[in-house]
Amino acid sequence: MTTVALGPGLGMASGTMELVIDLYENIQQPLVVDADALNALAQQSDSWDEVAGPRILTPHPGEFERLVGEPCATTPAARATQAAQLCLQDPQGQTTVVLKGHQTIVTDGQQYAINSTGNPGMATGGTGDCLTGIITALVGQGLTCWEAARLGTKVHGTAGDLAAEELGQVSLQASDLVKYLPGAFNNL
Repeated sequence: MTTVALGPGLGMASGTMELVIDLYENIQQPLVVDADALNALAQQSDSWDEVAGPRILTPHPGEFERLVGEPCATTPAARATQAAQLCLQDPQGQTTVVLKGHQTIVTDGQQYAINSTGNPGMATGGTGDCLTGIITALVGQGLTCWEAARLGTKVHGTAGDLAAEELGQVSLQASDLVKYLPGAFNNL
């Protein structure tokens, strides 16, 4: 096993928080954390001090607010600063944050990038899960967490843009993004 995705479809049943914290603190492989795994981490804020391996956190603004306990900034520069501060809570410096939304921020605490691809039609259930899968696959192919997060957000957003061009934004579904991934990779 080279990398692990944790969160999509997980739910918040009893025992989930303990499982998430155990994996977050102890698994040595790169761990891409999204959805309910982020919600579980938000309930256990002292787990940031113990990280066994590289971590990529992929919150949307609501999940981010739960993680840090304050409102998510609205400007890209301020969002990048907030996301970098979250990375810096990891004393080993192994955390990358992908703060999703309009102009998704990718940061490892030392550098950041703003992704300009994507569209409002992507604000629908399951598209974040697709991003988690893309990033996880890229890390599994040997990219660093920083490289995988940057490339993954670009490919994800480009697939969403290609799908919106063909299908429109209003009824865009997560499965539409998956269909347009080959075209997104070809557009790199």
